[in-house]
Amino acid sequence: MRFVVSALSSLFLATGLAAQQAPMSTWMTHQAPISGNQGVPLTDQQVVTYSEQALQGSGPAANKLGMHFLAAHNNRKMSEYWYHISAENGDPGGELTYGSMIFEDSSDNKVRSLFWLKKSASQGNEYARRQLQQMMHCPNLVDSEPCS
Repeated sequence: MRFVVSALSSLFLATGLAAQQAPMSTWMTHQAPISGNQGVPLTDQQVVTYSEQALQGSGPAANKLGMHFLAAHNNRKMSEYWYHISAENGDPGGELTYGSMIFEDSSDNKVRSLFWLKKSASQGNEYARRQLQQMMHCPNLVDSEPCS
């Protein structure tokens, strides 16, 4: 459940961030603009375009693919792959969502999850900051079951 909330938070955050960012053409002239207005699901051509952009460094494009594969195809594995790319590309929404996803995957990922959440929070992501605060109030959350 927490992941779904984080994914939706990432969706809303990506929408807001995309509107605030400089046009993508300022750093890669051949890229199509990415806006929060473009919905999920994506067309096959959009998947190809966003995939190319994501693999060339666009965090928002990878984030959009993560949303697409989760919402349109319910494919968590592909969604997690693209959110990981988004996080690696420095997108705060991708860092939040990827960190939240791997937190739920296994106890082996808790430390890495905290890394991504802290990174997102350090970039001003309010949702990540709140999630970290919740974790600080529930110290056993990292090692075992969430506190109630």
